[in-house]
Amino acid sequence: MIDGPPWGRHPVLGTFRMSNTNSQISNSGLIRFLPFLGLALAVLALGLSIALACKHEGLCTGGTGCLIGDVDGCAELGKSEHSKFAGIHIAWLGVFYYAMIALLFGGLIARARSAGDDAKQSGGLLTLLVAAVVFGFVFDLFLAYVNFTVLEVPCLFCLYTYLCQAGILAVAGFLYYRANQSEGAAGLGDLLAGLKGGWWAPVGALSITLLTVIALPGFAGGDEHAGHNHGGSVDQTIHNQLASPERREQLLRELRAFNQRPISTAGLTNYEGEDSAFIILHKWADFRCPHCLHAHELIRTAQQRWPGRIKVYYRHFPLDSTCNPLVGRDGGGFSCNGSQAALCAPQNIFGDFYHGVFQFQNSRIAISPDQLRRLNETLGGNWSAMVNCMGSAATQRKLLRDINEAEAINVQSTPTLVLEGHVLPPGTPRPEFFLGVMDALVIEKEGDAAIQDFQLRRGTPQP
Repeated sequence: MIDGPPWGRHPVLGTFRMSNTNSQISNSGLIRFLPFLGLALAVLALGLSIALACKHEGLCTGGTGCLIGDVDGCAELGKSEHSKFAGIHIAWLGVFYYAMIALLFGGLIARARSAGDDAKQSGGLLTLLVAAVVFGFVFDLFLAYVNFTVLEVPCLFCLYTYLCQAGILAVAGFLYYRANQSEGAAGLGDLLAGLKGGWWAPVGALSITLLTVIALPGFAGGDEHAGHNHGGSVDQTIHNQLASPERREQLLRELRAFNQRPISTAGLTNYEGEDSAFIILHKWADFRCPHCLHAHELIRTAQQRWPGRIKVYYRHFPLDSTCNPLVGRDGGGFSCNGSQAALCAPQNIFGDFYHGVFQFQNSRIAISPDQLRRLNETLGGNWSAMVNCMGSAATQRKLLRDINEAEAINVQSTPTLVLEGHVLPPGTPRPEFFLGVMDALVIEKEGDAAIQDFQLRRGTPQP
């Protein structure tokens, strides 16, 4: 029979029997090991949360561990409204939470190793730990739902923290069960004792979080990937420099080695660029495809780099069987909504409308009729006319033309670009290659005048 107060068992190391003068500890190797496992999982999750906060703040741009294809899901999450709570990136809350959990596990280990440990205080600390872990687990269930059902590309670092959290819950739950299997569940008084005796854990966690906020920019500054965005934005050095003559010749040879499939532009109304433009680019894309958004941003950079020289025909290949017979999955009609609306946007607002629909991705907004109406009306469009157009047979024929021509050139994925009749490899082109090819095509056509124009607009003469 176990004598003593309600917490007359050591909550970490197992059962001990109390006498008036001493206690005898009886425990297993597993019970001794579990708090260390919980501490290790909490420290791992803390490191992941710091890395995620670094990415969300734009300080870390390497894609290691986060890439799905060539899309950095962790960075994509940081751009969305779902990454914040009360204006603060949720990753920082994760830093605080896992730091506190690590400190609580460390406190239990320290108390267990102390000969003069107060068992009631240890029990209160364990109760506080379990309460915090259960709260964190429930919160993670909500975050996991958003990560895997709302986001286009899941955040892998988030997934790793969920796995750590599940392990922490199992460890804390088992320790709690062992600590209460003889005396019954701990009550509110034990939680209050834990809050009173464990005040140092949240204070310490807050200190760790603040120190991380202060120190992170300095550590991140040494990131070998700094200045590069694997999602498709362009390094400023690349943006401000022309490809060398030797490099331009090489890039033109590479471009012209790709399969050539001349494409008619007759009757196409979804385009952007001057009629005098001499570089013709077709882009097949889906509005909900992150790769397509990155390619879209890269193309806009090229247009700004060489204004008036590039004409882009925006072609549609929605990854949704609702309107695309070549696709075997149901996307809920959102991609089809975007394609049909873009096909119906009048030319005077087409560019802004097309770009606006793509920006829905950054805000994680569904391409719903309500959102399309708001965008259309913001740009001064006629929503009634657009709705009638979207459901018309003429619009379906335009969409099927894009889909059928995509099939003819063997489009297997989005985005697919056809530059000057040459089909580029699927996916977002490397910025160095794509912008270098544009340099080569423009300078091949205009000669030194193009170089002088570029230098004048950049305000930095080329060596």
